Amino acid sequence: MNSRKRRREAVFVVGSGRSGTSTITGILRRLGLHVPAPEVPADPSNPRGFNEPQWMVDTHDAVLRRAGVAVADPRPGAASDVARVASEISTAATAAVWLDEQFRRADHLVLKDPRLIWFIGPWRQAAGAAGAHASFVTMLRSPAEVTGSKSAYYGPQQAADGIAMWVNGMLRTEHATRGVPRAFVRYDELLAGWRGPITRTATTLGIEHAVRDDDAAHRAVDEFVDPRLHRVSAGWEDLEIPDYLRDVAERTWAHLTSLTGAGDDTIAGYATADELREQFADAHARLEEASAYRRTRKLVPRRALAMIPPRLRSRLGRAARQIIEDRV
Repeated sequence: MNSRKRRREAVFVVGSGRSGTSTITGILRRLGLHVPAPEVPADPSNPRGFNEPQWMVDTHDAVLRRAGVAVADPRPGAASDVARVASEISTAATAAVWLDEQFRRADHLVLKDPRLIWFIGPWRQAAGAAGAHASFVTMLRSPAEVTGSKSAYYGPQQAADGIAMWVNGMLRTEHATRGVPRAFVRYDELLAGWRGPITRTATTLGIEHAVRDDDAAHRAVDEFVDPRLHRVSAGWEDLEIPDYLRDVAERTWAHLTSLTGAGDDTIAGYATADELREQFADAHARLEEASAYRRTRKLVPRRALAMIPPRLRSRLGRAARQIIEDRV
């Protein structure tokens, strides 16, 4: 990490919710990158703050509602639905104007929102239009832990739903970030010792000049990073999911974590991810066919479901499943 020079940098933090995206964004901001204000306020599920620009969240939510796509959506076709609507309403052009305004306040931005996995294409375009160097950090946390953490903080959900959402979102992220500087970071390794992963990330993304390397910044990060943030531990033995879904999830996790080392992420690995996307599409089709709950859910328009807050949707889902179980 060396001295800074002026260049517009847009570092996008992507990954599933509850995977450590807030933590690494908080680290990067303490090392000199800027999070645009106003931000989504902290709450009990994330007391140290989400580090999410409210404008991004609101913009993404509007497109997702129109497309009928949930923040975490297990459907392989969800990305195409978002891309269609984003193109219709010129999301990339709108984002470029907003980005240019933010760069007038700071040269180096770090931008994070769990919804971002559906908007990587538009934001890549927006960064280019704003004259910025775009790069991506993908946070990795085991799918079993992500599902357990979401259930703990956002309300119970079907384990199969949670795993399918994780696989779909992470494979989408891998595919959409190809061809630009990107780094993959494990949440557990970040909490265990942030300096190694952050130094490797800065080097991989080519943003060393944007990252502070002084004692005051390091102390601020040390005070912020708390291994106790790893509050939920869960394993496959805690989840009831079909073997075929667990298999593709385990292999997706293994592939993505194999990309975390310096020089590990190469074009040769694209074929493995492409194969996993095909296998997940088959697994999702089997999951849909096997679930009476999902068959009844298809009677409700996706756009209507996407407009229901996640916690209320979870309660409604539990009620629907109980009715189905009582009648079967």
